Amino acid sequence: MASHSATALLHYYLILLTVCRLLGDGDTTSSMATRRTTTWTTKEGCMEVERDALLVYKAGVEDPADRLSSWHDQEDCCRWRNVVCDNRTGHAHVVKLNLQTDDMYWNYKPDERMALRGKILSSSLLSLTHLRSHNLSGNDFEWKQIPGFVGSFTRLKYLDLSWSNFGGTIPPQIGNLSTLRYLDLNSHFKNSITDYLLGFQLITPVADK
Repeated sequence: MASHSATALLHYYLILLTVCRLLGDGDTTSSMATRRTTTWTTKEGCMEVERDALLVYKAGVEDPADRLSSWHDQEDCCRWRNVVCDNRTGHAHVVKLNLQTDDMYWNYKPDERMALRGKILSSSLLSLTHLRSHNLSGNDFEWKQIPGFVGSFTRLKYLDLSWSNFGGTIPPQIGNLSTLRYLDLNSHFKNSITDYLLGFQLITPVADK
């Protein structure tokens, strides 16, 4: 009974956010795409605990194209490729990870030459307590289910897991992401998800910050 209630609440939450998208500005998609490349600069190095968390993450994924080659412990992680930091809190924190694969095949399958595989959504990233944007589109979950701890990234405003070969059901914990303003779960039909969640995409007009 409790499981049924949790599922119903998740569906209600996602439907509500979909309505927000329909009521939003029609130009939101393009403006959000522009914000994906926004860079915040910092004069301080990143927090050691956050750097270590990213190194643990790197060790747990397969990276055939060596896209994470700049991630090493001799350099400030705020200078690593695909990592964006912000020091508006007084300390430099990782706020954005842009790990999407830009090159995909014509049928929206991840490019095996470029896609990250393995633990591409790792619990080690929970140490990034200021993370607001996480883009993993075009990588390869290898048909594993999205892990439930995704609901613990409580500051996330932007989450893109599209075309990443995830399987199973959408975890109800994703409903814990109360600050989320953009969610893209577009994927192939190997997922046992309710029909209206197939190809689900949510966009609401709010600044990614």
